[in-house]
Amino acid sequence: MADSVAQVKDASVKIEEIQGQVMTSLESISSSTEENAAGMEEVSANSEEVIATMNWFNENIS
Repeated sequence: MADSVAQVKDASVKIEEIQGQVMTSLESISSSTEENAAGMEEVSANSEEVIATMNWFNENIS
């Protein structure tokens, strides 16, 4: 009986460790997703600037 209790306790400790690793990974993924979203916004703004410059160029050169 004592062995079974010890095994359950060991398994519980391992589960808690794994849960901690999963939470750390999820936080990392969340942070990366936020960074990617910010990067996408910057790319979008740069694309709009390029299009505006191309339009200006076409209007003034044509």
